[in-house]
Amino acid sequence: MGTNAWRAGRSAAGDLLLGAVCPGCREPGWGLCPGCRAALTVSRPALAPTGTGPVTVACCPYDALLSHLVTAHKDHGALGLAPVLAGRLAVAVHVLLRGCAWTGPVVLVPVPSAAAAVRRRGYDATATLARGAARRLRPAHRVVVRRLLAQRRGVQDQAGLGAAARSANLDGALRLRHGPRRALPPGAVVVLVDDVVTTGATLAEAARAVEAAGLVLLGAATVAAAADPRGPARRRPDGSAGGVGGSVRPAP
Repeated sequence: MGTNAWRAGRSAAGDLLLGAVCPGCREPGWGLCPGCRAALTVSRPALAPTGTGPVTVACCPYDALLSHLVTAHKDHGALGLAPVLAGRLAVAVHVLLRGCAWTGPVVLVPVPSAAAAVRRRGYDATATLARGAARRLRPAHRVVVRRLLAQRRGVQDQAGLGAAARSANLDGALRLRHGPRRALPPGAVVVLVDDVVTTGATLAEAARAVEAAGLVLLGAATVAAAADPRGPARRRPDGSAGGVGGSVRPAP
């Protein structure tokens, strides 16, 4: 049995012993309840305000429900939520590709988590969501997942940091891994993926590292945006504003 399957089985056994509750609303039940599942599907993907970061589509606002689900998946071993969150990420990627009218090959690049966090959790939560999203996007899109980015140096925990502090904390923190670039499909563009975008500082640093390596960055997609993506409009590269569904141009 694989490590992830063992962890999921252990979590399920714990639920049976301690009393199962929905990870979203904490009501008694097994897994994500129908109400919370329905609430996830009504959110319309939209452009997230990310400051100097790349054009980013978020599937949902980072409300109480998403906060509970992301925390349960990342920090409490609720691996059964990975397919649900990956499905929302796939929707965001699809909307980004459709808005850019891009039909060529795509490389999903998960934003790397801190090494200490990966060791503590026992797996890379963001990479897991990226792989799940890629499976859902095929065969409509030619999608592969590549872990191209790595941390160049340690960074401070971002929790509680403001926009300026987050940007300073991450400045120059990411680099391209050695080797994986050779396996990229010819003519492919990069789409950065993450679970939540807060200020956009992490995605901005990831975008810098990708573009510094000479790769073509189309944009980014996330499960949720901490700032309501229907709030202040993110400017498109042509200077216009608005939601996703019109023309969103790829980065040059």
